[in-house]
Amino acid sequence: MKTTRLLTICSSFLLFTLWGCSGKETKEAGHDDHHHHAGGDSRIVEVMAVHDSIMLRMGELMELSEAIRSRGASSGNISDSTKKATGKGGTVPDTAGQILAELDEAGEAMMSWMHHFKSDTLDKLNDEEARHYLALQKDGILKVKAKMEKSITNAQQYLNK
Repeated sequence: MKTTRLLTICSSFLLFTLWGCSGKETKEAGHDDHHHHAGGDSRIVEVMAVHDSIMLRMGELMELSEAIRSRGASSGNISDSTKKATGKGGTVPDTAGQILAELDEAGEAMMSWMHHFKSDTLDKLNDEEARHYLALQKDGILKVKAKMEKSITNAQQYLNK
């Protein structure tokens, strides 16, 4: 079930990225690039650069999740805390369950940020409001990035034991 959920999230990320990167749709909507928002504020570029760098790591997040699940399934360890963390039959050790939970949380945090970020909102705000909105969004996406990097590092360390 978690695998299906993670695949759904990652598929949504891919579709979001492809849609967001296609020039036709954005140009037709008057969004040639991110510079025109907020009076040319470079922060939209910074926010989207962080977003794009995280998107590049989503595949890695999925691969690590699958590798940990595979390792846990082969070990045959069962625990209640793992069942809660993974939503599966408790076939991975506690630490693996915690790492899987971190990976899932990082993916969900990214999905949540993308769902709430609305670049067209900037067109409705004055320059000061737009700068404030972008500062909040940059703070949010940097927190998502930190969460993702931490979960990936922990997963890599676990697999390299």
